[in-house]
Amino acid sequence: MNSHRQRRASAGQGADIPDITRIASARNNGNGGSITVPGTVEAGDLCLIVHVSDSASGETKPSGFISIGTDGQTSANEIGAYKIWTGSEGSTLSGLNGQAWCAVWYRYVDQTTPMDVSPQKTTNSFSGAIDPPSITTVTNNCQIVTMGALDDDDVTFGAPSGYTSIVQQNANNNGTAGIMERNALLSPAGFHNPPAWSNGSDAAGEYTIALRPANGG
Repeated sequence: MNSHRQRRASAGQGADIPDITRIASARNNGNGGSITVPGTVEAGDLCLIVHVSDSASGETKPSGFISIGTDGQTSANEIGAYKIWTGSEGSTLSGLNGQAWCAVWYRYVDQTTPMDVSPQKTTNSFSGAIDPPSITTVTNNCQIVTMGALDDDDVTFGAPSGYTSIVQQNANNNGTAGIMERNALLSPAGFHNPPAWSNGSDAAGEYTIALRPANGG
């Protein structure tokens, strides 16, 4: 596999490296199990995942993923996590116990420090729309990604102004998970407060992630 890690090594670090680019997204069918990995994914891509499973228990992130915040703080049993793809995962992302899972892959993310600053997570244990927390970046041109997991209800989340809905999956009347991204890279670096999503009101886990560009911003 001719990964972009190899291409970056030959081209050198810096301005020759493109800005962060979304490569693919995928989801399961709301019954756990696995996700088919899109054929465009390469070693070195960064994968973000989010999960919702109502009041079930025992959900864990797949092997090799790093948690974003604390898993399962509300009755949505939400999980948010990430990993740098190695290329050895094969064509299936497995180990998705629980119910609804969403995944997205990005290219040209810094391999040493993919998270520009610590990911932010909030929880809403009672009711309300998905309202991702604010974040303050330190590197220009970060890609801001928000993720949400809503308890109980099958809904279609509406993207707020300046954002695009990338992937959503319901858990068969047990909740809905989703991932959205900011349309423009955040530059200059600094404070950003993502708008709330529309549709849905229940207990939820909400995440905001700033991906650091491999080209240094």
